[in-house]
Amino acid sequence: MKNVINIFNVLKSVVDSKVSSLNQQVLTADIASAKISQYKNSIKHLQKDIDINMYDRSTVKEDLEYIEQYENLISEHKKEVLQGNFAKRELQSAYKFYDTYRYVVNRPRIKELRRKYNVLESRLSSLEDNMFACEINMDSNQRSESVCEQAERDFAQYEAEYKEVSTRAREILKEIKELER
Repeated sequence: MKNVINIFNVLKSVVDSKVSSLNQQVLTADIASAKISQYKNSIKHLQKDIDINMYDRSTVKEDLEYIEQYENLISEHKKEVLQGNFAKRELQSAYKFYDTYRYVVNRPRIKELRRKYNVLESRLSSLEDNMFACEINMDSNQRSESVCEQAERDFAQYEAEYKEVSTRAREILKEIKELER
């Protein structure tokens, strides 16, 4: 199992090194998409201007030149959008890898933590039973004074241990949840 974890750690470092550039490509693609929308909107306005000024050759010529420039820019940005779409698919694969990585690498730790948690839960149950017995033995109408005093001391000891064990159990449960994310 140690070899598998080592392999996954190597793979993770490779994926980590690629994720930031993939995120950058996605960001670039989003910006390019916004620019394409702006350029298309500008082309629409220029075409309306051509329709309005169809008899003014210089205006039509100038508008056609702008349209051609915008179309060239659109085709350049479409490449960025395609690269961004590819990067999004690659990122999805990276995130699936991270899920698998967490499962493979964290599974042994989670299993060990669950075992410890179950031991603590069992101890808590035992302590609850002991505390209940102490409460019964603290009844001065039913028990002697020395038995009641001993039951009070035992109860305080069990209660302190219960607090410690329950705190540790909560910490382990929190760690399990973090590892399962």
